[in-house]
Amino acid sequence: MKKSYDPKAFVSADRSVASDNTCGICLEVHCDDIVGSRNCSCTFGETCIRDWRNSEQGRNRCPKCKVPFECIPSHATELVIGRLKINCHSRGCPKKLPVNEMKRHILVCSHALLRCPNQECSARIKRCKLNNHVCQHETIKCEVPFCGAEIKRKFMKKHLKVKKDFHDMCIRCQSSQQELAKAKTDLERTSFTLTTKWNRVATKYRILKRKANAVRERLAKKQKILETIMPRVQLVVGNGIRLEKDWKAPYGGGHYMKGTKFTVVRVQNSKYWARQQGNESSSLVEVLTPIHIRRGTFSIDFEQDS
Repeated sequence: MKKSYDPKAFVSADRSVASDNTCGICLEVHCDDIVGSRNCSCTFGETCIRDWRNSEQGRNRCPKCKVPFECIPSHATELVIGRLKINCHSRGCPKKLPVNEMKRHILVCSHALLRCPNQECSARIKRCKLNNHVCQHETIKCEVPFCGAEIKRKFMKKHLKVKKDFHDMCIRCQSSQQELAKAKTDLERTSFTLTTKWNRVATKYRILKRKANAVRERLAKKQKILETIMPRVQLVVGNGIRLEKDWKAPYGGGHYMKGTKFTVVRVQNSKYWARQQGNESSSLVEVLTPIHIRRGTFSIDFEQDS
């Protein structure tokens, strides 16, 4: 904020009053720190009168009327000047405000010239355009991925030209990196899907395993009961057995009438295989001993070792 103005800076209606209150030394209108004398009506800026009184020609006398100068603050003059309207000194600003309000306006005036925040830059820009100012001394990062160089903006074109081969390699590297990231994402998605399916299968397997164990336990209990109630029946090759009722052999082995006789022809892995007597071409049927005999399906017809 300026502390003094040329009288021509004031609006035409207040220009004559401003001219009557100019400093007798610098011939400008001071806004603050105005002083006068007890011996005359002259007013001056405090800094101006101080420099005058300290000079050889001043000798503690008024610069205008040459009478002894006794310095006192001139608050009345400050009040008068504070009410005078003045044109904003920022170029392009149409504001016309009293001096007291102009002090606050200058701090927010959109047309006020401000220096670029970068200390190396000497450009002065209007406040309204400061955000759009592209400082050539600003340090920026190279726009090419994976380069990471920090260079002043004014040297960036030269950097891009000199490092072209390196930047091409960086671009290829970025492309490979993107493909790798995509493949990693796909792999994670597939892994999640397979893990979900595996968990479902594992859950079903545990359920079926529990059911199988339960069935196995029930069968074991029934087997134990049967072995306790009746003695175990053993057959050997050559034993004869007879049907006590009509019987349909398992696994499509045929249908046999009551009274049909069979001969045990093979014992393998605790399984008994028999063939109908008198019919050597008939198929083998599986006999579950001692279950079939205990249930009355077969009876031992005769026992004969092979």
